[in-house]
Amino acid sequence: MVLSERKSRINNFIRMRREFVTLFYVAAVFVLPPLFVHSQTGVQKDQEFVTESGLKYKIVQKGQGAKAEKGKEIGLHGIGYFEDGKVFWNSREDRSLFYFVLGEGRVIKGCDEGVALMRVGDRFLFTMKPELAYGEKGRGELIPPNSTLIFDYEVLSVEDPKMPISDVLDKTIKEKGIAEAVNLYGQLKKSESAKYNFREDQLNRLGSRLLKEAKVKEAISIFELNVSAYPDSSNAYYSLAEALLKDEQKERALVNYQKALQLNPKNTNAAEMIKKLQKEDGTEKRLET
Repeated sequence: MVLSERKSRINNFIRMRREFVTLFYVAAVFVLPPLFVHSQTGVQKDQEFVTESGLKYKIVQKGQGAKAEKGKEIGLHGIGYFEDGKVFWNSREDRSLFYFVLGEGRVIKGCDEGVALMRVGDRFLFTMKPELAYGEKGRGELIPPNSTLIFDYEVLSVEDPKMPISDVLDKTIKEKGIAEAVNLYGQLKKSESAKYNFREDQLNRLGSRLLKEAKVKEAISIFELNVSAYPDSSNAYYSLAEALLKDEQKERALVNYQKALQLNPKNTNAAEMIKKLQKEDGTEKRLET
């Protein structure tokens, strides 16, 4: 009897040990790797996380390329949505990457913080409360004040940045005027193309900066320069139209919105502005008669 009890206890011990080993193996294979990934990268596939600032993010696709680092120039595709699903920005439709230098504060806070979590090949979905997006002011007629926004970012390049031509031109505008800046652009593009960044987004960014500073005439000149350099860009014409509208040049703005829509039939913002301007034009004509 004593011998049989002893054998039973030994068998139970062996069975319990096997179960423990099995459970440990399951944990090692299915539980520990995700926890390790989360501790190393701050993200975990198919789950939503929230940073201290309130930025929400979720992995859509994992990449294996270079990590986004402060001071590096990031090239990404992005789609911006309102909470109701309406799209207000889509670089994929524009067929042009969005570029910025990470960590310099030249983009909304949520973009700087979120992209810093990514690497080339990653595609993340971010939800940004107003404080991380365009805040109480919004962004013109495009983004209403206090908007919570959703951004779908895919990082396609992380590189050492060239010197931004936008900064050189901005300084020249302040010191010598817009005419001198336009001339300098042409000179440097011929002689210093390897040194400076002459991509379309450079002039577009400078023009937007000038608009914020209420330098509308200067902004128009920069956007016109961009249209001349990139005549097949829907975004270049759209930006010029926005500046012309701020200057109350509605007829010229309408022409450029139409050109933007012609180059990109999916540019819904241009389509909406065309309808709005045509409606206003028709109302004014009826009042005159």
